[in-house]
Parts: sequence; C-alpha cells; structure tokens
Amino acid sequence: MKKIALSLIATLALTALIAGSTASSAAAYGNDAVYQIEFSGNCDNPANFLCTNVFGVGGIWVWAALDVDHSGDATVAFCAHGLPTAPHGIAAGGPVEVTWSVVHWEGPPFAIGSVNQDPSNNYLAISTTQGPLITVPATPGHYSFRDGPAVQAQTQVVLIPGRVANP
Repeated sequence: MKKIALSLIATLALTALIAGSTASSAAAYGNDAVYQIEFSGNCDNPANFLCTNVFGVGGIWVWAALDVDHSGDATVAFCAHGLPTAPHGIAAGGPVEVTWSVVHWEGPPFAIGSVNQDPSNNYLAISTTQGPLITVPATPGHYSFRDGPAVQAQTQVVLIPGRVANP
C-alpha cells in the first residue's frame, strides 16, 4: 500500500511539473492576440488555370497571431514546383512580423486576395514589410476552398474571446 501511495504522489508531482512547463510555452505570445489564423493552400495541378496563371504550382502555409495594435507574428512556409530552370523547385519559410487591418468588401473575395467569402463581408488583410501576405475572412470559423483535384485551401479563423483590436 505504501508503494502505491508513493507511486501516486510521484505521478501527481510529475504531472504538475509537466503541466506547469507546457503552460508557460503556450502563453509565449502574451495576452495581446485578438485573432489566431491558420491557412493552408495547395495548388498542385499544373492543368488548373489557378495553378498555372494565378498562384503557381506549389503551396503556402501560414500561422499568425494578430495583436490588438494591428501588429502580429506569423510563421510562413511555401514551396513552388515545376520551375523552368534547375533546381525546378524551391521551398522556404520562417518567422515574420506582420501588420493587419480589417477590410470591408462586398465583391468577389478573389478581388482582394481571399479564396473564401466572409459572411459579413469583412476580411483580415495581413501584410509583411515585403507586401501583402494573405487575406482571410474576419468572421471566426473554418473555411474550405476547392477548385478541382489538387487545388484546395483550408482557413481557420479564431477570434480570442474578450479581446478587441484598437481602432
């Protein structure tokens, strides 16, 4: 019985230690984020008009935390395939600082760079110092886009409860 009690105490202590260490890393971006955005877009069909003429063959993956002051942090990765010269492809990625704004748009979402329609016609336009990165719906939810085989995008927009962006 004594061994079981000691084992239980050791297990609880280890559980508390692990829970405490993971909680601090989960809060690494502080309390300023208003939105968290996840986007995955793949255009892998060279016969598709969008892949050949608009996006290029490849993909982009973005995770972003958008802060109350309209700044934010993102991690971006992308790849391109079938380039005309060697090495015929490229892949890159890393962390980047972003800025963002809310854009009201009642036309087709492609016209402002979004593959998904926002039900309220409000979009989050996310940019880097190099220019526009992605535009996604501002209304929280999961969005899917598909334009044939090997052409799809998934977007997840999370509005963090109780947080409001500065005007």
